[in-house]
Amino acid sequence: MLRHTLNPLFGCLLALGCGGPPQATAPPGAEPKLGDAWFDFRAETLGITPAEARARDAALPGADGPPPEDALDTHTAREAAVLWMTRCAACHGAKGEPPPEIEAQYEASEQNPPRSWGGAARMGFMMGGDKMRAGLFRKIEQGVAPNMPPWGAVLAREQIWALVRHLEGF
Repeated sequence: MLRHTLNPLFGCLLALGCGGPPQATAPPGAEPKLGDAWFDFRAETLGITPAEARARDAALPGADGPPPEDALDTHTAREAAVLWMTRCAACHGAKGEPPPEIEAQYEASEQNPPRSWGGAARMGFMMGGDKMRAGLFRKIEQGVAPNMPPWGAVLAREQIWALVRHLEGF
């Protein structure tokens, strides 16, 4: 009997070469929808009331695990791209790699620089799966002292999960 197996190292390299889910792009000058504006927007895109949009968001899992695949759509992907470019890219870089000047500032103050995405992070998504996704949700929601603010009081759960999915695409 002939068996075909992949060399584990080859499998890891192959996985690192593949990105995660496709990322949306942020239109120039777009601003994120925060608070009531997000729920009004989601209500309109889903054909429901803003109260129903809030209830839908509250029913999504928090850091316990990611929402069902169909919970995130093109609207949330676009919102994640806008959030990334307007709120995250200054430290983490537009393409998930912190700008050299930011890394230098952190090194000068003897602090860990912002996280890089892609490469080893892709392996984390592959190997850590939903546990890694839940951890990222928690970090975005609660922040990472001393420099990354908590976003849980500003963003809806759906927006945070969309950001996690966006990170997976680097």
